[in-house]
Amino acid sequence: MSLTVMDGRCSTRQSNLRTTAVNPPRVEVIAIRDSDGPTDITVYINGQQAPTDEYVIDAGTGWNWDEWLEQRDANIAIASPGCLPHLIDAYDNPPSGHYIEERDDTDWLHGIPHEILYPPLTRLADDAIDWITLDVDRHSNSHDVVLNYLRENLRPGHTLIAHTRASANPRQTDASHMLYAAVADASGTVSAHVMQYRRRRDHGQSTIHLKHEHETHRPAATDGVTARLLAALSPTTSGRAQLWRWSARVTHEAAVRARQRAKTAVGSVIRLRHSHNFGPNIGMVDTVRVVSPRKFQIVTVCEDGRFTNGPTVTAPTRWALAAFDTITPTA
Repeated sequence: MSLTVMDGRCSTRQSNLRTTAVNPPRVEVIAIRDSDGPTDITVYINGQQAPTDEYVIDAGTGWNWDEWLEQRDANIAIASPGCLPHLIDAYDNPPSGHYIEERDDTDWLHGIPHEILYPPLTRLADDAIDWITLDVDRHSNSHDVVLNYLRENLRPGHTLIAHTRASANPRQTDASHMLYAAVADASGTVSAHVMQYRRRRDHGQSTIHLKHEHETHRPAATDGVTARLLAALSPTTSGRAQLWRWSARVTHEAAVRARQRAKTAVGSVIRLRHSHNFGPNIGMVDTVRVVSPRKFQIVTVCEDGRFTNGPTVTAPTRWALAAFDTITPTA
């Protein structure tokens, strides 16, 4: 198709002209590394030497924590918006970081301002980056309240694609429940958002405490993420998002195997590797009959090897994730 201009008016006519793809620029990098000095880097673009800003992340011997922070912050201050997320990923637990002295267990990203770590497009419209409190009707459904809050506070042009709810893992968060959501931005790129929340009722008043995190914020919670939600996400170059997705996938696959083990164990007497406290009337118990994946019957093993049955109780959450032994009566 070609364009013809006549008397200020445009018309089109068919043409046998072919469009040709624009070749990407050829980038050549020469890196001269001196083990006893700085690394010298020269960049050529399409054969022409180009000015560069160099960010060499070399956490070998010779650094102390204060000097490392000074260099890190200087680099982050001049990085372009496109380079910044990759640079922050590079500073998050760099190779050979154990050689840096006087760091102790300080987080690698400690001291970087929240507005840099959490750019606006990874936050909700309310810009909150910590726990917030909502006053809610005492008869309201907590999950619906949190879901509506997420919908109402998405950035303009962002759309909720999929979501799932799960009980929180107390080893990962102080929340009681999680809401995982796949959200598409204005360009159609889909990423994960994590809402952790807990509800409190006091003298007729009801509040929900919640916190929002984007997958690039390194959320700790992954329990309950579904394969459907992970499949909805677009590819990402963020190292922190990739790590969260990997952890969520591993957790999901372990949960699938645990559910299968729990179903297979129904009707069997098992000995848990770690005793569980079933309340003040029962106490610590490690031997139970699996009535269903969610119900146990307390079992006592007699001296002659026989089993005596006790009360039925609710099985601990995630019990099948841990190893257990199947036992049989000896008499």
